[in-house]
Amino acid sequence: FRPSLDATLCLDLFSNGAIAVPGMGTVDDLHFGAKKCQPETAPTQRLTFDRYMSRFCVSSRPDICVQEAALGTHLRLRLPNSMHCLSYAGGIRTLKEEGCDPTDERQMWLYDASTLVFRHAAHPTGCLDFFVAHDSFGVWTCRQLHDVNSQQQFLFDEENDRFCLVSDRSKCVQEATSPLLY
Repeated sequence: FRPSLDATLCLDLFSNGAIAVPGMGTVDDLHFGAKKCQPETAPTQRLTFDRYMSRFCVSSRPDICVQEAALGTHLRLRLPNSMHCLSYAGGIRTLKEEGCDPTDERQMWLYDASTLVFRHAAHPTGCLDFFVAHDSFGVWTCRQLHDVNSQQQFLFDEENDRFCLVSDRSKCVQEATSPLLY
């Protein structure tokens, strides 16, 4: 792996030696870092792709992993047939519809195509969720990939130009980023 800004560097796993962990004994203190890439020196560890978790893990230590962090561009979202954007005021709650404002961070979302969830751009631990009891979209804590809630997963419906819940294709949001919507 190489960073896009400096292709002379490679990702590698380094050890700070062994540390004592109560109840676990002695374990290696490992961390990822960068080093100069040179043809004669290969990285010390091999990484394998875990397709179920969408991440790369050290072959000899599958508990040590890296995952793509780029989630894409900021998007504003709206309900179909609405001219207002979904706005998040913090906490676990339903969303409000407000006039679309390209400078309002409460209206910014990132779509994570690997997990099919919308994360709030300013609060990435909060994901767009459908609250069945309220028949409304809201924000709930993002689930881990192995525990993803189908009320948080959205697939793009190309024919109708919108993202719909995996669990209920009638519950959808649309991108509201276009200046033509204002």
